Amino acid sequence: MDLETLPDELLFGILEFLSTAHLFRAFYGLNRRFDTLLLEHFRIHGLDFRSISQHDFDTICRHHLPLIVGQVTSLHLSEAYDTPEQAHYFLEHGFALRQFTGLRSLSLQHFISIKKINKILSECCHLTNLTHLKLDDCHCWFDHTGEDTVIDIIWSLPKLIYCSLNIKIADQVHFTLPTVISFSIKYLIISCVQCLAWSIPYLFEYTPYLRYYKGYFNALNYGFISSPISSAITLDLCFLSVKPNMIENILEHMPNLRQLTVHMKDEACIDGHQWEHIIRNYLPKLKRFKFNMEIKSISNKEQEVDRLLDSFRNRFWLEEHCWFVRCHWNLDGNEIKLCTLPYAFDYFCSDFPLISKSTHPRGENYSSYD
Repeated sequence: MDLETLPDELLFGILEFLSTAHLFRAFYGLNRRFDTLLLEHFRIHGLDFRSISQHDFDTICRHHLPLIVGQVTSLHLSEAYDTPEQAHYFLEHGFALRQFTGLRSLSLQHFISIKKINKILSECCHLTNLTHLKLDDCHCWFDHTGEDTVIDIIWSLPKLIYCSLNIKIADQVHFTLPTVISFSIKYLIISCVQCLAWSIPYLFEYTPYLRYYKGYFNALNYGFISSPISSAITLDLCFLSVKPNMIENILEHMPNLRQLTVHMKDEACIDGHQWEHIIRNYLPKLKRFKFNMEIKSISNKEQEVDRLLDSFRNRFWLEEHCWFVRCHWNLDGNEIKLCTLPYAFDYFCSDFPLISKSTHPRGENYSSYD
């Protein structure tokens, strides 16, 4: 079948399965129709330079990119082992990010130099359409300064809405708070490093329109929160060394929370009665609640499981919200895993064989979404 006989809608679907390099190599310059389709594809899906050969990258930068630079809406740059020094070659071709006037989304992956990241991001202030930024798996092991600069640059971007930060500098453990206020960021993901629990109100103070937050917290030098955080709508939190009363203190100041996901490991457990108290008294708007807790258990595990499950077997859990939980444990292990159903997390680690009990009437068969 001749590709040119296919309708545009079908060709668009085919283009989505091909890499940026393959698209330029196979279709660019064939005729006006394919050039138009490619430009529309890159306008919607952007340019992805991950896992591209040096030859293809140079060819695109030299011959094709100058013709579409103002129409590109999404750009992925990577300095992984198969695309080393890509940012250097990108700049060597004479490009500056300020030329990408239509850019809405920027992704930097596997960068190991904070100076390079700062240099690229400093250009982003000229991009009036940039709303999405992702720093993915950037481990700057040999840089000891500059993280406060990169955070403030990001928080200064005027239109940025979505920000995902998976970046670690040298031996850094904790996230560095911004010193400038972002009035645009609404969705924030911080991976790889932890936020200190006391920093929560400061993070929201400098990001006053933040609606969604996902990240790690620990209780080092914890200070109790005293002011409300009304912008928070969705939280996905992993607590490390945080006691139940600290979690209650955090949540009692988020009255508009509608979706809550909690991960806890090796900490004192929050049972059904305690969660009910928190939700009834502080989270009146909560609609979706998921948790995954790993609890150390040295005594009789089955007795502890029964006690935990019974705390989730009242009207609040089974009738008002239809929220069900399950316990998993191994007879030879020293942990009990307690989670909401259906299981909604990306991973499941446990020693087999497993024993499980649930509060759901279908018991062992309830393991997926309807």
